[in-house]
Amino acid sequence: MKKATLGLTLTASSSTHLSVGFVLMPSFTLLPFSAFVDALRLAADEGDQSRQINCQWTLMSHTLEAITSSSGVTVQPWETYRDPADFDYVVVVGGLLDNSLQGSQHVIDYLQQVDAAHVPIIGLCTGSFAMIRAGLMDQRRCCVSWFHYKDLTDRYTNVTPIADQLFVDDGDRITCAGGAVAADLAAYIIERHLGQNWARKSMRILVMDSPRPANAPQPVSYTHSEPTRLRRISYAVFCLKKKK
Repeated sequence: MKKATLGLTLTASSSTHLSVGFVLMPSFTLLPFSAFVDALRLAADEGDQSRQINCQWTLMSHTLEAITSSSGVTVQPWETYRDPADFDYVVVVGGLLDNSLQGSQHVIDYLQQVDAAHVPIIGLCTGSFAMIRAGLMDQRRCCVSWFHYKDLTDRYTNVTPIADQLFVDDGDRITCAGGAVAADLAAYIIERHLGQNWARKSMRILVMDSPRPANAPQPVSYTHSEPTRLRRISYAVFCLKKKK
């Protein structure tokens, strides 16, 4: 069936399908989660009807108790942890670093189950730290925000940190710096499974340009606080080492 949306000709078939399960760490950041899920929503159906046709998604935890984001907004899981084999991807959304580095052992246990089921895992924001805790990133390339680059290198030596691009596709491990970049990553996944036009449809309704590629550079803050200045120096040193 062909559908005309925003000047695009979109083709959907019974075989078109993308299934994603979301897992939220305590104090998760809202923007990466909402950007990713909204891109899925807009690719799932024609227009803005939000029916889960081309894409399906759910939000899971060990209980149905609401999870509080870093901004204080709470989100309630739809169901308890499902068989990972039901998904094309499981996405873990991090946030405030301390909460991604400790606690929520049930998330770590579930990520290990996902790995055992050979389902690709996506880490948004500091979700990558939860993946590292689960032992899933040994000798892997891991995208990290320049802001948390030093946090990662100070704690882990068996991971290759990448802080000079937006996201990293390392096969069955995909990691993302976070923020609005989650929409670019979602478009990348949508295009892989549903085609370029569905990805472009999502981005246009989100009032965004064409999705940025994985190797596009991360923007760096230019505020004048001392902690930020030191992190900028660390990031600059990292970039210089990369060029040698």
